[in-house]
Amino acid sequence: MKKKGYSETLQDLEAIIDRMHTGEIPIDQLGTAVKQAADMIAFLRNHLKATEAEITAILKGLEEDADKNKL
Repeated sequence: MKKKGYSETLQDLEAIIDRMHTGEIPIDQLGTAVKQAADMIAFLRNHLKATEAEITAILKGLEEDADKNKL
């Protein structure tokens, strides 16, 4: 089974939240839904942190290349 990416996970989280707000999730399933939502939030946070680190490294490399070309 293919692992979901950021956008698809975010859509799934939004769907759970919408179902919570409208009362569509039965009380017997609420704990499971909250756990799923928490897991999705953790995944999304980690994905954002990893993306930020990747972008920072790319920008740092560009700056270093630019500095080398100035010499």
